[in-house]
This record gives sequence, structure tokens and C-alpha cells, in this order.
Amino acid sequence: QVLVTLRFRTGSVETLRDPRFKVYRKGILQTTYLIGAAIWSSFFMILLIFVIVSVAVFLFSYHITRPVVLNFIVVFIGIGVTIIIKILLAMILDKFNYQGFYRKHPMFANFSNVCFECWHLAITSGFVLSRVIKLLAIVLLYAGRYDQQLLANGIGEIGMKSLD
Repeated sequence: QVLVTLRFRTGSVETLRDPRFKVYRKGILQTTYLIGAAIWSSFFMILLIFVIVSVAVFLFSYHITRPVVLNFIVVFIGIGVTIIIKILLAMILDKFNYQGFYRKHPMFANFSNVCFECWHLAITSGFVLSRVIKLLAIVLLYAGRYDQQLLANGIGEIGMKSLD
């Protein structure tokens, strides 16, 4: 609602011709949240960043948790190296096997596709987990941004009713 009000003030929203004009008109007092949101969101974001950095420093410096953290770092480095090898191998095989959508070597292309599909079956859970972590990071970083939409337009709306 605040983002829409800011767009009204700058003239980037055509007010009377907009099909959602009635929804916008009911949310004029939403701008009164701005000062409180600016103060409290800044405070809580600073607190959250302080807690995250403090926990990370503690885990790296405490002698009992340091080996566990280093093992996680080693695992992530290993995963990164295998992903880089896979990307390079895919680039080489794409140039060797395909010309556009045409397969130059069908048998070898099919075999490499089966190999990549097996590899992707093994790593899909990690891909889903990484997307969840990215989404949580975005939510944490944008929690204090009252003037920005967190997700795409239309998400969180049922008909003319907004869940936000």
C-alpha cells in the first residue's frame, strides 16, 4: 500500500483509470506506518545482523565448534568444485554433441544426458534447500523495507482482498 501511495504522489499510477482504484483509495492511511517502520525495521535489522555475525564469530572461534564449522566449509568447497567441474563438462559436451537443437552424435548425446539426469537427481534436494535458504535470506533482508514489495505483484491477493 505504501509503495502504491508513493507511486500516486509521483504520478506514475493513473488513478482514476486504474482497475484497482477502490483498493488504493481505502489504503491511504497506510502511509502513517512509514515513520514507525523506518525506525523499528532499522533497529531490528541491525539487531538481526549483529546476532548473525556474533553467532558466526562464536562458532569460528570456540574451540569445540571450530572443527564442525571447518568440516562444513570443506563440504561446501567440495560441492562448489564438483559444480564447477559439471558446468565445464556440460559446456564441452554441448559444443561436441549439439549444433543448436540438432544432435551431432545422438548416441553419445543420449548417454551424456542420462548421466546428467542421474547427477541432477542426486543434487536436486540440495538445489531445493538452497532456494529455501535464498528465500529466507531475502525475507530477512526485506523485512524492514516497508516501501518495497517482497514478492511479485498479485501474490498474497485473493480477488480484491489483500492478505498483507
